[in-house]
Amino acid sequence: MRAVATRSPEAELILCCARTQPRPQTTERIRALLERDLDWPALIGTALVQRVAPLLYCWLSTIRPEAVPMAVLDDLRGRFLANAERDLLLVEELPRVVAAFNACGVRAIPFKGPLIAAALYQNLALRRFYDLDILVHPHDVRGAKDALLSLGYRQEGFAGDWEWHFMEEQGRWPVDLHERVTPRYFPSPAPFEELWAKLEPVSLQDRPILTLAPEHLLLVLSLQLAKDCRQCKQRLAQICDAAELVRTYPDLDWEFVLQRAQAIGILRIVLLELQLANDLLDAPLPEGVLQAVRVDRRVRSLAVWVNARLFPRPGATVQALRAEPGTHRVDSRLYLSSRERLRDKLGYVLERARIRLLPLITPSDRDRRFFALPRALAFLYYLVRPVRVLVQWARTGQLRSQDG
Repeated sequence: MRAVATRSPEAELILCCARTQPRPQTTERIRALLERDLDWPALIGTALVQRVAPLLYCWLSTIRPEAVPMAVLDDLRGRFLANAERDLLLVEELPRVVAAFNACGVRAIPFKGPLIAAALYQNLALRRFYDLDILVHPHDVRGAKDALLSLGYRQEGFAGDWEWHFMEEQGRWPVDLHERVTPRYFPSPAPFEELWAKLEPVSLQDRPILTLAPEHLLLVLSLQLAKDCRQCKQRLAQICDAAELVRTYPDLDWEFVLQRAQAIGILRIVLLELQLANDLLDAPLPEGVLQAVRVDRRVRSLAVWVNARLFPRPGATVQALRAEPGTHRVDSRLYLSSRERLRDKLGYVLERARIRLLPLITPSDRDRRFFALPRALAFLYYLVRPVRVLVQWARTGQLRSQDG
């Protein structure tokens, strides 16, 4: 782990613990940090926000538990056990959902969540996950929805046109059904058929479940980090996943990863994920990857940017670096800087403009009440809408982009 002078001892302790196999020097650093006068509430709060509290508890309770206040250790232990219990319930549910998809002829690819915990952490309790993510072919979305409904799930919403949210009838666990692994303004790591052809089994409670190959998973993790940085929701846990993947698969096909990333325009995004994993968590990287980072100097500056968002300096405005829970913020600067091709930057800007403009120009019930037209002339409401909005502005001095 690279030393950062402005990093608090609490942040450094979290980074030392955020791994499944600390090196001897990391273990000694944990011991030394536990000698410090730590801000324990800040430590726990940061670990929870970064979603690495299970790993923090694992190593504090193993390396030097006598140096941790009993109340802190009890708090972390209670959270650890509650997380482990919920994780097991989700793991038990996944085969039932996959079996329902199979019975309907729907090809389903579970990914993230429990599959990452089992494959990369070898202990479900060490990684927090909140839902089941399942990718299906676009042609199978309708069949997949019907399968979930038949199991008693209810649809609760959707994220654009690429993801639908379902909740089990008793509200115990959610399922996110994906047509794509990321929104449409992000590239796809590979066509569904290629992902399907390269699936690999992961053992969940002694039951094999097919999931993404590690090379495809690394591309997905990198895209997920970029997406969450754009939404100011970046977390250390995402970088932990990449670091553990690199450690778990020393024979990873790096040539495929880098070539595919370059072909779809996310090489800088992948290098950013790997640079952070190396900088913060000592993930071992081959010389070819390190050389690619040195060639693209923007990667280093982006890594500093993300690091500052993860662990802001004392006195920094946290709200400016991370969205508050339950809020939705978009900061496109880092994401645009992470795209190396001009056409990808322009495509993103145009897509965001389309999303913002669509509510402004789409006719609403208010427009139909303002001026009634026969069904055959309904297309003229696109002309009626600006007239109605201008009339409203003249009367009230306010413009409203959505139907009210």
